[in-house]
Amino acid sequence: MLGRRRNKRFCASLATRYLINAMPRFHFEAVSYSGSTEKGILESDSLQSARQLLLSKQLVPISLSPYQEHSKKSIGSKSPSASSALVKMN
Repeated sequence: MLGRRRNKRFCASLATRYLINAMPRFHFEAVSYSGSTEKGILESDSLQSARQLLLSKQLVPISLSPYQEHSKKSIGSKSPSASSALVKMN
């Protein structure tokens, strides 16, 4: 009986990890049509669809690269700025 509980918990944790990490993230810097610069992180299927997502939000990408999360923060590292945005693609 105990083995089954562990197995169900293990499967639930795997499902949660899969759902959380299902979409790749991209770090972007873009310019709006009004001329302001925006930086952030967005989730999208691919680099091309991330570019299309920015263009659909009237943002012209300057740089767009895969986002790499660092599990351990180094001493003296800066936290992400408040202007960073996480945009989910529907």
